[in-house]
Amino acid sequence: MQNRIIIGIGGGAGFGKSFFAEKIAQYAGRKTVILPLADPLKEDVRPFILEKFGIDILNCTREEKDLVRPILLAVGKINRKISNGTCYTKKVEARPEFNSDSIVVIPDARYIETNEDEYYWLKKHGGKLIYIERAGIDYPNEDERINCPKLKAVADFVFEPPYFGPENEKECEEYFRGVLNQILV
Repeated sequence: MQNRIIIGIGGGAGFGKSFFAEKIAQYAGRKTVILPLADPLKEDVRPFILEKFGIDILNCTREEKDLVRPILLAVGKINRKISNGTCYTKKVEARPEFNSDSIVVIPDARYIETNEDEYYWLKKHGGKLIYIERAGIDYPNEDERINCPKLKAVADFVFEPPYFGPENEKECEEYFRGVLNQILV
């Protein structure tokens, strides 16, 4: 995969990591795939959460996701502990899209706790880490309070993007083209 570029995005919940990933894909000018590490986790716990709480974790509001976040964190933590941090990276790495000549964006690089964790996995594959900063938003859980400052300290790039909406799409495009000029070198 000579032309594969891997970009991980770190930051707290609600910081705009998924939005950032979508905009990278929109403005990159080449094939881009977004592969969240949390997708296999969500698929695993979806039947339980749907049955017990009536929430479809693959299609829910931010408020609904916040309600069941403790379950996601607990199951994820157990799986990560058992696998020394490799459970979800191995699942994403096995996907054909990961092994394609494209830009691969991991919009939820959240952990730097073990020497095989998400950050080290990203670096092992030659990836770059972007950290998204958001003033005034607190980390919603202990895992993020521990990992986010560590990720920010080792990030290749730290961005605090402005808030974008339909009314400033041109500024949004200019901003993300500038970001891409920095990270795709």
